[in-house]
Amino acid sequence: MGINSEHGPAVEFQTEAFEERLHEEFDPQLGPVAVHEAMLRAHDEFENARIDTFVPLLTYRTARDRLRAQLRTRVVPAT
Repeated sequence: MGINSEHGPAVEFQTEAFEERLHEEFDPQLGPVAVHEAMLRAHDEFENARIDTFVPLLTYRTARDRLRAQLRTRVVPAT
């Protein structure tokens, strides 16, 4: 379920490690599919970066911010 990257194996490895962190944090509330899709969308934004040093971190932060926003806007049924 990893993200394929044109930036090389080091960037791909780091991106996958960041994705695992997001799965740990958000899977219970949003599910693994939502987390993976957030990472894919965020990664697509940085895919053409000429300098790839920070691509994994930027991908992580972008996806995390979007997942947090999903949690804030999520409708919780009344009990």
